[in-house]
Amino acid sequence: MEITLFNLAGEKIETVEGTAFPNTENQVSLAASKLASGVYLCSLNARSGDKHVSTSEKFAVIR
Repeated sequence: MEITLFNLAGEKIETVEGTAFPNTENQVSLAASKLASGVYLCSLNARSGDKHVSTSEKFAVIR
């Protein structure tokens, strides 16, 4: 599984990779303390066998 963070200008900020295990809940940690206040886009891509999941979410860091 891979999580990629982008700022609203579309610049890649960070990519975090983790191992996805089928039929389980999976977690990846990200230290938001390294991010400046602002709005970010988070893209999640996960693959298990022939199944692929991709989603994006918007979130804000407020200090």
